[in-house]
Amino acid sequence: PALGGEVVSMGDNYVLRVMSDGNVIFFFHSGSAYLKVLTTGVNVRDGRWHHLAGVKTAGQLQVFVDGAVKAAADAAGTVGYALGSDLYIGRHGNASTAYNFNGVIDEARIYGTALSAAEVQAVYAGGIDVSSPTVPGGLSGSAATRSSFTLGWTAATDNVGVSGYRLDVSLNSGFTSLVAGYDNLDLGNATSKSVSGLFAGTVYFVRLRAYDAAGNASPDSAVFSYSTAALPPLVGYWKFDEASGGTTADASGLGNTGTLNGVVARVSGVSGSAVSFAGTGASVSVPGTAALKPASALSVAAWVKTSSTPALGGEVVSMGDNYVLRVMSDGNVIFFFHSGSAYLKVLTTGVNVRDGRWHHLAGVKTAGQLQVFVDGAVKAAADAAGTVGYMLGSDLYIGRHGNGSTAYNFNGVIDEARIYGTALSAAEVHAIYAASPVTYVSSATFQGEAFEGRVSAFTVAFDATPLGSGIEGIIGLSDVLAADFARLAIAVRFSRQNVIDALGSSGYTAQSVIPYAANVGYHFRLVINPPAHVYSAYVTPRGAGELTIVAGSGFGAPQSSAGDPAQRGGGGRLAYWNIASQAGMFEFGNFTISAAPDADPAIPAAAVSRARVYPNPFYPGRGQGQVTFDGLPQGAKVKIYTLQGELVWEATAGAGGSVVWPGKNNSGGQAASGLYLAYVKSGKDEKVLKLSVVR
Repeated sequence: PALGGEVVSMGDNYVLRVMSDGNVIFFFHSGSAYLKVLTTGVNVRDGRWHHLAGVKTAGQLQVFVDGAVKAAADAAGTVGYALGSDLYIGRHGNASTAYNFNGVIDEARIYGTALSAAEVQAVYAGGIDVSSPTVPGGLSGSAATRSSFTLGWTAATDNVGVSGYRLDVSLNSGFTSLVAGYDNLDLGNATSKSVSGLFAGTVYFVRLRAYDAAGNASPDSAVFSYSTAALPPLVGYWKFDEASGGTTADASGLGNTGTLNGVVARVSGVSGSAVSFAGTGASVSVPGTAALKPASALSVAAWVKTSSTPALGGEVVSMGDNYVLRVMSDGNVIFFFHSGSAYLKVLTTGVNVRDGRWHHLAGVKTAGQLQVFVDGAVKAAADAAGTVGYMLGSDLYIGRHGNGSTAYNFNGVIDEARIYGTALSAAEVHAIYAASPVTYVSSATFQGEAFEGRVSAFTVAFDATPLGSGIEGIIGLSDVLAADFARLAIAVRFSRQNVIDALGSSGYTAQSVIPYAANVGYHFRLVINPPAHVYSAYVTPRGAGELTIVAGSGFGAPQSSAGDPAQRGGGGRLAYWNIASQAGMFEFGNFTISAAPDADPAIPAAAVSRARVYPNPFYPGRGQGQVTFDGLPQGAKVKIYTLQGELVWEATAGAGGSVVWPGKNNSGGQAASGLYLAYVKSGKDEKVLKLSVVR
């Protein structure tokens, strides 16, 4: 009509109308005046379907056409409801025939709240989607290597469409020991993933969730487990991690127990403890079983730290004089075997491992070649066909010549000695080296690496050894790779005053005086809560119990808000470890990160980013008896509201991390069909979930 056609008219109190030129008007009457918004340049009178929406906030009116805002105007006030009492679709609400609609109307909706632009777009695109995708199924593994495998699965389905999948990989079925980089990892919309950076011969547990564009997530898939390929068989493996005693266990499982002879000290190693020799003939001896005497192919590896060796070199591992890995007096490394008639050898050049630092050495014998590796890289190779003759001594020694010669006594520390009954590949040698990293820090220039960014509570641990007194060595975390000390959010320090302390909001501090000593290893544990901007720091000196450095300390200024996703345009999070020294040198290694925070009474409640709800939609009439909220920290509050803001139900999560809603309100009555909002809160962290009930 000339005056327009009514789409929806509540009396003349609020009206959505198509004008005669195809523009759209939305208005309301405040009781004293009409307030309106009218599009320009729009024409919905083209015989095609169009989606129209009028939205009133406390201070504005908006018109949307086909999901996009086309007009907006300030319009403060409330609807007076003085001009008619009933709602009409297709006709004026006060019966005026001048506004009769001529056309087709479908899916008319009225909400008791102001929809956001995203929500109007969602309605236009197919409705406010509260339906979760189905659970991914058919998980399978293939192409296993010693450090990876390929995970496959059957695609989930969704009423609108699956947007992607999120993956957890853990070392246990309870998912309390998640693998770094695989905590809720977003895979995009794929049906396979190469899971890499894993340990050889290890069972891993995986689970998947599907999600859609509206943020609805499916429940976890069934837990699937798969193993990486095993390393070649170890025939001897001595970790030297015993705190005391005269023997050292063989971790290969073959029972090749070693005996400590002479003065062998137990000191900090690259992983746990190590054995130290003073060059006086002390050793670890192992009876020469058949397993320790491979003929055609074998590999010998160990971590060593030395600054001096005898004129003829220092023995690392010596099976009699049948095969030997030795550090020479100039710091090069030799590996040789005796065929029964001759020695065949390979010797590095231009290498010096006599620098007082940890180095990983490996000698590898194939059927036709010898190789020496230093710190994971091949440094020398030579053709050497033949088998080991085993005619020159019968037992294996670590730290001393296998036939008792005192000319080759090792002077230094040895850790993680291994013998394989096969030839390791270059990649496998490097993997062993990389599994026990040691970094030497002696410069004010920050070193560091990124890890998966964290905005919820987590735990990190690492080992550090000061190599002198009065040093100033810093290990910290920040939102970026630090360029200076002020950038750090949290940090622990070996101070120039020979004590250990930690960074707080007002500088470095400690609950008590914790002295450190040169060349003594210390294990640090940090329990961190980015949302609350606090952390606790603990240290365990070698041979002692754990000590508290700080508990519930605030992040260092100016990074007191680091880790808060609201900071710096939503990108702030702890995502880098950083190390530097202002004076002296220290060793740093064995950095690990766990998504599951250690129990720590000084740390507030954990974040709720993993909270989810299912089944969603909830169909009580189809046999669904309850709705589950899980992924909750203990003590998290769950409150369910109607869209009008009325509280329907509330509960608190227990130790199990979940609550169950029976579909009833707090008075015991059944909750009506409709869309509900669930607010989940723990400490300062909160999350909003949408839930649909269909009866």
